[in-house]
Amino acid sequence: MLIFSISNTLLKVATDQFDIAKSLAPLIPVAAIAFVVFLIGTIYVLFVQKAPVPITLLEYGAAIVILSLLGVALFLASLKTGKVAEVTAILSISTIAVALISIHFLKVEFNAKEVIGMLMAVASILLFVL
Repeated sequence: MLIFSISNTLLKVATDQFDIAKSLAPLIPVAAIAFVVFLIGTIYVLFVQKAPVPITLLEYGAAIVILSLLGVALFLASLKTGKVAEVTAILSISTIAVALISIHFLKVEFNAKEVIGMLMAVASILLFVL
């Protein structure tokens, strides 16, 4: 947690001092080439080598990549305009979101102590941010 705290603080310093999007713009061609190479490799493995990879795994992988990139972009944008402690506190609500999604999709059950802990975590974040 200490390492993540330091990295989030450094991210805030970087977003305050630099326009991250403008700084990373020269890397777009390289990222595009890497993406194309990845796609070619995936097509080769799936259709030439006929590797038994379920389509569902590919769908999950695509969703993970897209949602992760969107999350990082929104996180960096929020760091640019907000205080690092508040942004990180709000980010920690993701634990609660994962728990709620797990209840619905994975049929995970939480005991009363765990539910109270989650409620207290949300309450503490609300008190901190508001």
